[in-house]
Amino acid sequence: MLHPGWSLRLLSGGLPQFENVRGYLGDNSASLTIAARVGGSLHAGFDWDDFRQIRDWWKGRLLVKGVLHPGDASRLVAAGADGIWVSNHGGRQLDGAVSSIDALPAIRQALGAQVPILIDSGIRTGTDIIKAKARGATVAAIGRAALFGAVAGEAGVAKALDIILDEVVTCLRLCGIPRFQEAGSEIIA
Repeated sequence: MLHPGWSLRLLSGGLPQFENVRGYLGDNSASLTIAARVGGSLHAGFDWDDFRQIRDWWKGRLLVKGVLHPGDASRLVAAGADGIWVSNHGGRQLDGAVSSIDALPAIRQALGAQVPILIDSGIRTGTDIIKAKARGATVAAIGRAALFGAVAGEAGVAKALDIILDEVVTCLRLCGIPRFQEAGSEIIA
């Protein structure tokens, strides 16, 4: 009642779906949690030989998402990964896992400066992006922040991105840093 536009879109378009896995999960009932769906789709026997086989098949750039341990990151790069995506998937699958931002510095130290590192999970503001850069990220993914704006369509996403970029600029100014690339670990308390 308080959000008639959202209600009308829901009535006309139906409930949101996991579009990227539609038709692959079998049971589409609401009784399955995201964690149960993901867990049921994972192959526990996947090993380093399987990864190397994927690397052999795929000739493009290959980033591996869900890495939280520096030893795994190093081993993946040695086996052919072009970059690492530090993520605990929002803590939805294993709520006791280390946070992505806490795992990031050790992974950056293990990989050195040349390997691209992306991060997600908990990046909501421009300040979060600066913190991620200062702790070693090359790129910070802001999926949820953009999705919040999506309730107002494309204009809402553009507004959300403008807000985040303004926050980045403000944070840099308040830290006395003239350029984003200059944000380093010295600004983290």
